[in-house]
Amino acid sequence: MATKAERRAARERVSAYHESQLAELLGHVGAEIDRYRAGEIDAYAADETIHHYHRAAAELWKFCFARGGGAHAEFIAGLLRPHDRRRRNHRLVGTHRPWPPLTTVERAKRRYASIATT
Repeated sequence: MATKAERRAARERVSAYHESQLAELLGHVGAEIDRYRAGEIDAYAADETIHHYHRAAAELWKFCFARGGGAHAEFIAGLLRPHDRRRRNHRLVGTHRPWPPLTTVERAKRRYASIATT
């Protein structure tokens, strides 16, 4: 069983991940709105991006917080550790992450589902 400080650190790590992913999602929405304002895309394409944002943000929240409790936060924080290392390496090589950026979350959810069933 983790200490109170460890659970707090896990919650902070998950919250920081949630915030960073939301910022990334909002960046995509902002870019599409800018493209709409510049006349590059129509209103329907911009609306589609907003729709995808809404669904992605809901899935992100469910992944990070839906089960509540300290044990869930510890588990998710443990899943995020490899993500942090990959992300640092990813940024070093200068490649661009594809839209939507929740592929890591989806992989973690699948991993969680396989662990929970065993």
